[in-house]
Amino acid sequence: MENAFFNGKEQAIYFPDDHPTHPGQFKGMEQILWEQGYIVTGNHFKKAQCGTSFKDCPADSTDCCCRWLLYNQPDFLAVESRLEKFAWEQGYKVLFLPKSHCELNFIEQCWGYAKREYRLFPPSSASDILEKNVLKVLGDIPVESMRRFATQALRFTDAYSKGLNGTQAAWAARKFCGHQVIPDLILRDLLPELSK
Repeated sequence: MENAFFNGKEQAIYFPDDHPTHPGQFKGMEQILWEQGYIVTGNHFKKAQCGTSFKDCPADSTDCCCRWLLYNQPDFLAVESRLEKFAWEQGYKVLFLPKSHCELNFIEQCWGYAKREYRLFPPSSASDILEKNVLKVLGDIPVESMRRFATQALRFTDAYSKGLNGTQAAWAARKFCGHQVIPDLILRDLLPELSK
């Protein structure tokens, strides 16, 4: 685990090897927060965490427990995942998309296209035939379809950024299918259309 930063200075999260009681050990949340100057009441700071997950923390609080307080520190918020670091070293960038929004991810639409084509093959129990069929359908997705899926994903993203919900975004994507982006005055046009 890498060191943290606080007020622009590096902060070790392990005790030094020459520490009298905890050589080389992880400092722990309470010690890290104490070193950052957060107020300690008595001998202990706060409870480690409010419950089993962040959902148990009060909605309006950012310092109810050690875990939530550390989680909200700028250096903890800015930490890249191991996947992001690995991809960056390979020359790629990772883009995390919202869960269960397949309309925002054109790769999901490509998978749907491939699954539809795969179902046209006769059923088989031989794994080599199944693998051959999967590779064939994945390789046969037309580039033009991929481009259309990407454009549609951009339209949905644009609609969501303008404040539309899922139903409204689907309507707008169909209505303005020839456009790269949805017009800014979409809400004015949308309300009369949906009331029909």
